Amino acid sequence: MSPPSTRSLPRSPLRGLADLLSAANLLCGGVGIVCALAARFELALFFLLLGAVFDGLDGAAARRFGGTRFGVLADDVADGVSYGVAPGVALAVALGGREGLAVGACFTLFTVGRLDARYTGVDSEAAGETNEYDPAMADWNGAFTTSINRYLREELGYDPDLEYNIFGNVYPWERGSSVPVGEMLRQAMTENPYLKVLIQGGYYDMATDYYSAMYTIGHLQPGGELRDRFRFSLYESGHMMYLRDEDLENSNNDLREFVRWALEDLPDYPRQH
Repeated sequence: MSPPSTRSLPRSPLRGLADLLSAANLLCGGVGIVCALAARFELALFFLLLGAVFDGLDGAAARRFGGTRFGVLADDVADGVSYGVAPGVALAVALGGREGLAVGACFTLFTVGRLDARYTGVDSEAAGETNEYDPAMADWNGAFTTSINRYLREELGYDPDLEYNIFGNVYPWERGSSVPVGEMLRQAMTENPYLKVLIQGGYYDMATDYYSAMYTIGHLQPGGELRDRFRFSLYESGHMMYLRDEDLENSNNDLREFVRWALEDLPDYPRQH
């Protein structure tokens, strides 16, 4: 019997495609940094999202056509720039001052809380594509769990043999690109000319972030007819601004002021549009 052949399989002529896509991701990250430094945050976000597309394609190309010996390094460098350095620069410029610089540095070097970027942790892989855990939730979950169980059982006298989920899926609530929330809000505001909207948010919220909210509201009605019916109240906090004592008080006062403003000059029924 002849010994098995030791000849290597022919290499695909497209084996370098994954590296080119990684380079495109890296380029998008670099352009995103330049845009962030110029305070062009919408453009920075566009290039970071474009880089994420190239990042997904480079993995698919590597699996399909193979790669070069530089492939893994190229992918890691591109991911570090696009997912770590570029967003960190954007945060530093947007927040400004020493505090902005500190937050940007923490975002680049450490795992940061998705719901509150003031919380930082350490992953096994720096500037990885995904975090291993959310340091903000790791800090909160114990307190939330203890508080709700104590309140239900000791104050309300409700002691069921049920599991209380602090955080998890909330189906059948539908969300995502298939649910045009912005368009639904636009239609509601055009149909009801007395409808006003208050947007409250934290600067350190990476889940429902400041710039996405500003972009969505800014592009809700192309002609700008709804612009005067929105109010923004922003706080030095994360997703749950009430966890910071100062913002608990400020957010309540802002809500009361919004209700007063929303009811100003509101005619009685029947209302004429």
